Amino acid sequence: MRTRKAILCGSLWIAAACVETRAPTESPSILWDLVGTDVATCGEAGQSFCAPLEGVSNSNTSYSNGFGAFNRADNHMYHTGLDLVPPTSGGVVGPVVYAAASGCLVDAIGLADQGGGRENFWVWKDDGNGVYDFFPNGRIDKSGQDSPEAELFDGRKTIDNHGLGMHVILRHQDINGSGEIFTLYGHLHAITREIYDAAIKKKPATLCFEARHVIGVMGHSAFKNRRDPSFGAHVHFEVKSSPKTGSSFAESSLPNGYFGYTPDLPRTYGYRDPWTYVYYPEGSPTVQSFAIAVDCDETASTQQECSDQNTDNGVRVYAGPGVNYSVLGWTGKGQQFAVDATVASTGPGDAVVPGRTWYRIDLPNRAGASKGWVPSVRSNGVQLTHTVIDYTLATVTAANQELLLNLLDPPSFVVVWDNLAKSFRRVRIWQGQKLVVKSISADGNFCELHVPKFYFVHPNEETVQAPPIDNVVGKIETVWVPCSSLQIQAASSAPVVNAGPDERTLTGLLYPLNWSFTDANHDGPWSYTIDWGDGSTSTGSVANEGSHSDGHTYIVLLQRNLTITVTVTDASGSSGSDSKVVTVFVL
Repeated sequence: MRTRKAILCGSLWIAAACVETRAPTESPSILWDLVGTDVATCGEAGQSFCAPLEGVSNSNTSYSNGFGAFNRADNHMYHTGLDLVPPTSGGVVGPVVYAAASGCLVDAIGLADQGGGRENFWVWKDDGNGVYDFFPNGRIDKSGQDSPEAELFDGRKTIDNHGLGMHVILRHQDINGSGEIFTLYGHLHAITREIYDAAIKKKPATLCFEARHVIGVMGHSAFKNRRDPSFGAHVHFEVKSSPKTGSSFAESSLPNGYFGYTPDLPRTYGYRDPWTYVYYPEGSPTVQSFAIAVDCDETASTQQECSDQNTDNGVRVYAGPGVNYSVLGWTGKGQQFAVDATVASTGPGDAVVPGRTWYRIDLPNRAGASKGWVPSVRSNGVQLTHTVIDYTLATVTAANQELLLNLLDPPSFVVVWDNLAKSFRRVRIWQGQKLVVKSISADGNFCELHVPKFYFVHPNEETVQAPPIDNVVGKIETVWVPCSSLQIQAASSAPVVNAGPDERTLTGLLYPLNWSFTDANHDGPWSYTIDWGDGSTSTGSVANEGSHSDGHTYIVLLQRNLTITVTVTDASGSSGSDSKVVTVFVL
């Protein structure tokens, strides 16, 4: 293949959380800029995906509609991808679209009447420079480059692009998990000839290529229109588990699934936040297991205001550990969550407060595992959550989910209005989900679980209209299930510390202190404080249980008996201490 232009890829970040959504216009309004650094490689095994759009002149790109953005005015649905627009494009056709990662072509879908009709494609005849030589005002480049600008080709007899216009679907190895993942590039102005030949003519039967391979040109096609006047040019970019235009999870009333928008969290239907593929913070999360409680409304300006509030608001839940990832929803205030990992956010992922702790939690979901991240503190320092000292966790292990479905009361599910199917949906707990146990029956047969409240939009924005419930969960507190359907984790306990036997030392010499601790929950890392008994203290942190050593030099004029106290605190905030006496002699 010919050498193509380098494109923007690698570590990108957005300047603010995308919580607003608006319909694209002829010249899309850029909500948030994505700024990053070009890297030599991307899109291969063990690497992040590349940004799939020509960066125009530098390492900047942007989007006008985010993943999971809520479209209230139109159809009460959630956006399944990112609408990418280079900052300098002005919403017109021209920037080249690239494969985000190495992979193979699944299909290309052309223009056709709404509801299905004869398919056709506009095919770009590249002159070999990898640049779409086309002026924004619609004139063909008279220098002879890419002439003609594109040609019209027939496709299949009947096709339906469901409003995504000309689009391409590729298959890749999933860098954020095992197995395969698929990407979709929608609303294209034209596709390359090799994509057309492979998809329609089946020549070759299998077409695979490396990351950053040119696949088409950014546009604003929809249904049969190559230039839909209702919105500006952009690339609708999806990462999902489905190898087709729609979602991988469909309702019986909508057997073809959903397209572009879903009635609740897009992850429920197999979609993934594209920015967790294009950018993820350096360093791996620390795997842990403990519980947190939501203390505060995220809008509180002071800690006192948190205590005074009587609202049911909580904190946003993000797809990644930072405000630059998509917002998945809101928790309810006072709710408890099981945490399975923590990470300190980095600047690109969390430009507001780099370095603050984020907690990964399990969320209600209709089709299996779903996780999100919540922050420990707000940007102004207000504490949003705290670790729960006394807790017991349970993992749902029942293979028969319908058993749990029948045992749980309807309020134990998130009630979601599906505007396409015109019905209410319920979101349930799932096999493998971790929950906080509130109590266990006297005979040990039944467990009371704390099922957290979860909002798909900010509860203050809820409106009472048709339908009467606007994507909001009911007031959930607890539910009873058979303990046999759960794997119970031992209740939290404080570290057990051993400061060692009483000892003696001489003034002016370094005294070596050997101490140790164990933790039944293995809830590290652990911080420790040593009070040496003479007004001095030492602090530090350790990653492992067992034996540890520290030292201190005592200076006394007369013999003294001093008490040393060693305190160890686990990641959940539980502390254990032990003391000993050291006698300091004077020669």
